[in-house]
Amino acid sequence: MDKDITEFIDKYVQQLKTEGLIHSEAVERAFRKVRRDLLLESCFKFDKDAVVCLPVKSDLNDPAVLELIYSDEALITRIGPDGKPTSSTSQPALMANMLELLDLKRGMSVIEIGAGTGYNAALMAEIIGDPSLVTTIDIQPDVIEQTSRLLAKAGYGGIRVLLRDGFLGCPERAPFDRIVGTVCCTDLSPHWANQLAPDGNMLIPLQHGGPNTTPLMKVSKENGNLVGCIAGWSGFMNIQGEMSIQHPWARAPWYSSLDDSSIRRLPPLPEMPDCGWEWEKLTLLDFHYFLALEDRRTCNLQRGFGLWDENKGFVLSPFSKEQEPVTRLYGDESLYREYLEIYERWHALGRPRARDFASEFQILGSVNTQPSLYKQGDSWVIERKFFRQIVRLES
Repeated sequence: MDKDITEFIDKYVQQLKTEGLIHSEAVERAFRKVRRDLLLESCFKFDKDAVVCLPVKSDLNDPAVLELIYSDEALITRIGPDGKPTSSTSQPALMANMLELLDLKRGMSVIEIGAGTGYNAALMAEIIGDPSLVTTIDIQPDVIEQTSRLLAKAGYGGIRVLLRDGFLGCPERAPFDRIVGTVCCTDLSPHWANQLAPDGNMLIPLQHGGPNTTPLMKVSKENGNLVGCIAGWSGFMNIQGEMSIQHPWARAPWYSSLDDSSIRRLPPLPEMPDCGWEWEKLTLLDFHYFLALEDRRTCNLQRGFGLWDENKGFVLSPFSKEQEPVTRLYGDESLYREYLEIYERWHALGRPRARDFASEFQILGSVNTQPSLYKQGDSWVIERKFFRQIVRLES
């Protein structure tokens, strides 16, 4: 390996270790072995001032390009006709965390939903020890063409790269010890359930409370049932195809163009001083998880999460302490009071964290075209497209 590249990789891996995201030898070895730069031909760099995406050529003679590639940043690799990203190589911190959660062992078979650049598939191949045991699928033909070609060039031609809707999985290579989603999923797929080995598990970014909130749901089989728990948080592009966006929560309009003078700034929720993205701390994301169980008007936008009501307006809390520590209200103050009432119910329960809730997934008899959310005794029920998710607070 080129000495200059090695220096970038060493710095990159050390950062992930320092942040506690890599803690096993197997994952560290994989990150040191697989070259992210070999699986990129170009990417897009987000320009915050112009709010556009600019193409950046993968020039390995340019230290600035290598610095970008070996940074803890998701790199967008495809832009759709609407200007929105459709494919990327995920943030390394997220990949490292998910690889640790997957607990891959040598000789396991794994399928990845969402191929991206193939970087994550190559990392899994290194951990498992046999590229032929890794399958990655994607619905975009250009993604599959490039990913297949670059994986082969980088020495991972044994990985099976398939063009198909991720919803279908890969029955011809089942059963799988691990099924991992690297896209934001609106539901589980019945095909994944059928293709999961009896002792296997899935790690799925499962949409909850709007299109931009994706807790990592770890799902396994228990006495013939599918059960799951929250193992962390993620951020991925939305899945395409049969499982494209369809959820029971509010489809709030983008409001960044609103005149700020029309938005009232009210006191923040009491948890605001402690909020942030760190999984081991009390975060506002835990309240957001509960909010989305209690009220289908739950939404999340660039400026935060809260409730959106087409007749009353919206109320939003910031996602993290880096944002202005206020609650924003646009519209009827009764919505703010309803929001606080839900917060008080969460507080009365002891401020449970997202990981304190357990889920059971029951397959529906037919495809549900009208997702819904309701309370049933001490449980919350989320009727998704293919599965009924029953959520309970564990004692």
